[in-house]
Order: sequence, then C-alpha cells, then structure tokens
Amino acid sequence: MPTADSDSPSPTSIESLQRVAALIDSGQAEAALTLARDLFARGDVPPWLVADLCNLAGVAALALGLDTVAEQMWRHAIASNWQLATVHAQLGRLLARQQRDDEAEACCRAALACDERYLDALLTLCSRCRLICRRFRSRTSASPRRW
Repeated sequence: MPTADSDSPSPTSIESLQRVAALIDSGQAEAALTLARDLFARGDVPPWLVADLCNLAGVAALALGLDTVAEQMWRHAIASNWQLATVHAQLGRLLARQQRDDEAEACCRAALACDERYLDALLTLCSRCRLICRRFRSRTSASPRRW
C-alpha cells in the first residue's frame, strides 16, 4: 500500500512523477510501474502526489493487462483524493469492461460529481446503457410473446 512520509514539495518527487508519466507515454509501462512501486517503497511520495502517482501506476498496470493492480491503484488514488474525475472514470471503464455494471455506474457518477462535463464518464455510462438494452432486447426477442 502506498505511503507518504513528507508534506514538503520535493523537486525529485515531481521529477520522478514526470518520469513515470514519460515512461508510460513512450510505451514503457513495465518500467513506469516498477519506478512507481520503488517510489512508494522508499517513501519518496509526499501526500499531495500520492493520488497522481497511484493514477499513473494504474494506467501502467492496465497497459500491462494487470487489471487487479490497476483497480487497486485507482481505488487508492480515489481514497487519497476523491475529487479526481479522471481516476473515477478510468476505474469506471475498467469495471464496465469486467461487466461490474453497478460499480462502473457508481464510478462514472462519481466522476460526474467531480466534473459534470466529464465526457469520458458520460460516454461510459451511455455505452453501458446501450449494452444493457441490447442484452435485454436479445433475451426478450428470443422468448415467445404472450398476448
């Protein structure tokens, strides 16, 4: 579990966060996740950066197909800073993909509570609604109608 020992801004902490982001951007998700884990293990993450680093670790984990790790990182990011619409929406997309519809909807609604114009959360909610409607239609059209 990520921890934070220092409240003071550290240029090395910010640089490390930027390095994790750059590794993700360059397709080096494994290196990004390793660096994030190392930063947490060393206690080099001030409280005001925990949510951002957890978010990046979640993105890296998802890129590596580590859904459980991504979910854990995003949930920890939300616990550290519940006002991050992006993190709520990313977790919502992951849960929707796993067909955990109620949890996905709750995450997307939380993203919208943080930012009512957050398009990604709206799109995830809409796509889940369309999928549920399609499932319902396929079930009802397969069964005989009773008049």
